[in-house]
Order: sequence, then structure tokens, then C-alpha cells
Amino acid sequence: MLRKLQNASGIQKHLFCALLSTLCMLMATGITSVCFYLFRHLLCCTMVFFLFVILVSCNTFDPLCSILCAVFSALWLELKVIYPSLGVPFSLQNALADALCAASIMTLISLFIFRLAKKAALTSVTEKQLEAAEIEKARANLLRAIPHDLRSPLTGIIGNSLTYLENQDTLTEDEKTEIVRNIHESSTWLGQMVENLLTVTRVSKKDLTLDTRLEYVDEVAAEALQKVEKAHRDCIIRASVPEKPVMIPMDPVLIEQVIINLLENALLHSGVNAPIDFIAADHPGFVSFTVRDYGNGIPKNMQEHLFDGTAHAHMTSGENKGMGIGLMICRTIVTAHRGTITGRSLTDGAEFTFKLPKRKEEDHEP
Repeated sequence: MLRKLQNASGIQKHLFCALLSTLCMLMATGITSVCFYLFRHLLCCTMVFFLFVILVSCNTFDPLCSILCAVFSALWLELKVIYPSLGVPFSLQNALADALCAASIMTLISLFIFRLAKKAALTSVTEKQLEAAEIEKARANLLRAIPHDLRSPLTGIIGNSLTYLENQDTLTEDEKTEIVRNIHESSTWLGQMVENLLTVTRVSKKDLTLDTRLEYVDEVAAEALQKVEKAHRDCIIRASVPEKPVMIPMDPVLIEQVIINLLENALLHSGVNAPIDFIAADHPGFVSFTVRDYGNGIPKNMQEHLFDGTAHAHMTSGENKGMGIGLMICRTIVTAHRGTITGRSLTDGAEFTFKLPKRKEEDHEP
């Protein structure tokens, strides 16, 4: 509520604080009067006023309202509850002294609570600002990665097609076939890049609501593996999925995209023609998906920039295909599913793992 008040005008803030304080004190006096009349319970009346003073302190912008409510509570409890319940003769001096002591204590408590509530509101605003800055940084990294990652397939398509047009009379059939194959591979790669860009546009929307529903892990994995094997007919992927059917909430199209990106990343960057391992494992509370290759591993200068969209800036000149967009898309999708993704270099290859929770976040709420 404090965050909403920060966007209101000064008069609106003070009016709201005054109305809320008045309403809370009226409710407190009414409740304590009934309780005292029916039960003559001193502790119950005291706790009611403490509760409403805390409520005012947590939801008002003006600390003066908290102080006034604390003073009023102390005076009301002292004059209307404590003295009548004890049945002692009324003494103005003693009553004022007791009320002053009680008011001081409740004032300190209310100011402390007010300070905590205000700090929590400011912390929330700061977190939103940091989140906005992180989103802007990711957007900037993506814009820097796009030209680099799109330039290579376009260059390959243009270069090979020009070679074919200029030398088609002198090229052998094998050379023509190789050129057409190169154009096809570059076109496929370009299509994947465009698909990734469309995906990141979708998952970057502020009002995004993922189309999550319970899906079988093995079915989503099988669909992704089939598409990769169709695009890379010479690849060997050793897949392992849980023996028992496992269902988790996910957007199947997006998770399929993550699996495809990780598999193609392993095929393109491992540097060797070795089998790729894909392992889906069932764990208490989550399911993990691991893609492991047995190639050259991840260069040290790239390990800290795998998912931030700047991996292309840390490649050597011999690396013509960047990982800038693909892995960034993976992290964006997995994070949107409340999951985590990691990548590490091994002594004989590289391994990428992402984990998805078995239950939606709202399912954990009481």
C-alpha cells in the first residue's frame, strides 16, 4: 500500500492516512469496549489496540498518524480499561504518568514498525529498478548479438549462391552438391535464428502468461529430438528419460525450443563428430534435462558469458557460429518457468543442465 501512496499527491496521502487512522481507532475502541463489557479481559483489549496501531504504522505514509494513534491507544486503555478493571480510585496524576509511559512505549513501537514498512517498500522499488535495468541490459546484449549471429549464415548463403552462379559451367556435380548443401545448412541455421528471435520477443513481454499445462516429459523430449535428428541426419544422440511417465507444468513449445537449442549448440560447437547425450531425470520437486557432448569444452573466456548474450564478443576469429542468441533464449524461457539453467566445461566436453519445478508457483501458496 505504501508503494501506491508514493504515486499519489501530498494532500491525497495525508487524507488517506488520516482516514485510515481514524477508522482503525474507531474499530479498536468499539471492539475493546465490547470485549471489556463482556469478558473484562485486559490483555485482550490491549492486544486489539496494539494490532490496530501496527496496522496504521504499516499502511500510512505519515509517521505523525502512527504517533497520534499510539497516544490515543495509551490514553483509552489507561482511562477506559485499566482503571475500571482494577477498581482503584482514580488519580489524575497517576493516570497521566501511566498514560505517558504507555504512550511512549507504543509510540516507539509504532515508529519502529513504520520504519520497517517504509524500508520494505523502498526495497521493493529498488528491486524493480534493478530488474528493469537487468532487462534493459539483456535487451542491449541481444541487439549486439543479433548482427553477429545473423551475419554468418547470410554471408554463407550469399557467398555460395554467388559462387554457383558465376561458376556453374565449370563446377563438377560434387562441387555443386556441396554448395547446395552449404546453402541449405546456412538457411536452416538462419531459420533457427529467426525462430529464436520470435521466441525471445514473446517471452520478453511484460504481460506474458505462459501457456503452462501438465505435459509428459518424454513426449516433449521426443518431439525435440526428432526435429534435431531430422535437421542433422548424421548426428548420434543417446537419449535417456525416466522409466515411469513424469508430467510437469510447462509450455511444451518453449521447452522444446530450449532442448533443440542446447542439442544444436552441442552439435555445432563440440568440434568433434561424437555422440551427444541427452538425459532427462526425475528428482524430488523437479525434473532435470542435461545435454552433454564429448568435444572441446567451453573456452575459459566464454564461461562467464554463456547466457548474457555477449558470448560472441569473446570468441576467437576461427569460431564462425556464435552462441549469443540461442543460450540467451534458453535462460529466458527456463527463468519464465521458474527454473534454473547452468553450463560448465568438463575435461572431455561440455554439459548444460536446466531444471523445471514439478509444481506451479501458485500451487505452493496456502
